[in-house]
Amino acid sequence: MIELEKPVKNRLDDGLRISLLGGFIIHQGENTLGPDCFRLRKACDLVKLLALAPRHRLQRDQILEWLWPDHAPETSANSLHQALHFARQVLDALQPPGHIHFEVDILHFFSNPGLWVDVEAFEAAAIQASESQDTTLYQAALELYNGELLPENRYDEWVFLRRGNLQQTYLDLLLGQAKLYESNGEYKAAISAFQRIISVDPLLEEAHAGLIYSFALSGQRSQALRQYLLLKDIMQKNYHAEPDPETTRMHKLILEGKYKELDSKFI
Repeated sequence: MIELEKPVKNRLDDGLRISLLGGFIIHQGENTLGPDCFRLRKACDLVKLLALAPRHRLQRDQILEWLWPDHAPETSANSLHQALHFARQVLDALQPPGHIHFEVDILHFFSNPGLWVDVEAFEAAAIQASESQDTTLYQAALELYNGELLPENRYDEWVFLRRGNLQQTYLDLLLGQAKLYESNGEYKAAISAFQRIISVDPLLEEAHAGLIYSFALSGQRSQALRQYLLLKDIMQKNYHAEPDPETTRMHKLILEGKYKELDSKFI
């Protein structure tokens, strides 16, 4: 008998953990620290920027442009040194501590054991789920998404694009998971997933169509017909258009009770 390799101890147990989804939190053992532990908001923003950056590295000029866009070069450079000082005060006191080092004109944020950031974990889990087509892995990835990226920085330019991309990844995961449930005949789970998608993006016709289909195949004919009318109203109010012809044909089949044709055509 081949002995299975024992799993490596989760590095979350030992390393420095930072959450950015749903709000900024530093995890230190069983304790959590928020933005209020920094004396300067820009010191906290500096840590957020570096945690979000690829390999946790950013060029000095990029940081100056994002955090002090309206300041003169000398003024913004002084502000960076002050923010760095107060950021290090907080990070040095952590167990394990975090470190921000200058490497020529690049700032590098790291920790030993390694730094764990929820955004990176979520994106990696999303790729693994989509490649595996396993509903369990989809759920594991979705559970890492605790809300929009840095809601307290909602109006900061350096957050806009990444926030949108992460939300789209979340919606894609939900849609992929819902379709897997649907194809496996797990209509109750599919309905729940499609409803979650619509709660985030009520204009996504594909999610409404999936919900109509899942309602119908689970025996909830009235809910399916009601969902189609809701979709039709949404399309007319927002796009001055009708639902997709395939969705309309699906609605017609449900009205006529032709579930065998519905199953073979739309699954």
